[in-house]
Amino acid sequence: MKIEAKRNLNIRQAPDLSSARVGVLLAGNQAEVDGATTGQNIQGNSLWYVDRNRNYYWSGGARPVGTIDTILQESQPALPAPARFPWFDMLKINEIWDTYGERGQGATIAVLDTGYNPTVPEIVNAIGGSKIIITPEAYPGIPLVEEDQSNIGHGSRCLSLAGARANGRFSLGVAPESKLLSAKVSINREIRNFDFILQGIQWAIGAGADVISISYAAELSDADKSRWEAKYLDIIKDKNVLIFAAAGNAGSTQMPGERYPASFNQCISVGAVDQSGSLSPITILSNKTVLHAPGIDVESIGKSPTPDVQSGTSYATPIIAGIAGLAVAYLKRTKGSWNAVDLYHKLQASATVIGNQPTKKLINGIELFKQITI
Repeated sequence: MKIEAKRNLNIRQAPDLSSARVGVLLAGNQAEVDGATTGQNIQGNSLWYVDRNRNYYWSGGARPVGTIDTILQESQPALPAPARFPWFDMLKINEIWDTYGERGQGATIAVLDTGYNPTVPEIVNAIGGSKIIITPEAYPGIPLVEEDQSNIGHGSRCLSLAGARANGRFSLGVAPESKLLSAKVSINREIRNFDFILQGIQWAIGAGADVISISYAAELSDADKSRWEAKYLDIIKDKNVLIFAAAGNAGSTQMPGERYPASFNQCISVGAVDQSGSLSPITILSNKTVLHAPGIDVESIGKSPTPDVQSGTSYATPIIAGIAGLAVAYLKRTKGSWNAVDLYHKLQASATVIGNQPTKKLINGIELFKQITI
């Protein structure tokens, strides 16, 4: 029998979303299958089609062609789609997934933060490596564990935005098939030693990170800025990696300033917009900050497995890192390689100007993918 994809449908090695993807059946295209079997239950549907090569297609994304099953299946009430959040729809993440068949498999995104919540499977199942960077000397008397010990689950939130696994109830992680790395550089968002950030970057690069997200913004003296920037540039020299860092939060009134590592050379500073796409006053203003993403009332997973909202450039940063991860995965899959400098320029060139401020732009994943497919 034949099936037809309702939308771009990933083809799997096994009837499970965690199995390797072997291809994509584009929307409207057909495939010959030998039958069906049961597999992972997605949105209440555990039926998977299987072809002669033992490749699997989830039946929720395809319909049988030319059989009585077509009538029976289409007479069933539609399964509810996973809930999506305003920032997610604003950036058209789902459209990127469906149009390009890309959810991040093959990309590695590192998040340098406060660790992760071990009780949330959407995060735990995405973690491909973790490292405690902080030291007992910096946190005397406090147990150093991989678990997120921050009061709002800061690290968990950032990890969930970058690549939380799909669960059928809501869409949250921008690159839900990417591999996440967690480097614990703080316990409760404070930076007790700036070198922890640099050590985290070094570890992440060694662990294979393509993209690094840092939701920390420190003030440095001129002397410390020069010293730490020199070490930063030495660590990333000749490395094919994109590093994003939060521009920092100003409160309710915009203020100028430089925060680090965001304002280092060869680091991409990230600011926040509100849900209307306007520049948020929470973003510290810097000429280094060009790219922005939603950062006001952004849903993410922190201390609880249920998403709730937080605001700050901290959350804009992993969102952009996730979009970069999607692009990296797509380039690896379709072209065999990618170049960090080239992708950085395309990220900026494809972004949308905010209001009448030509040097402030909102990330535009759809336009980015149009550029990288050329």
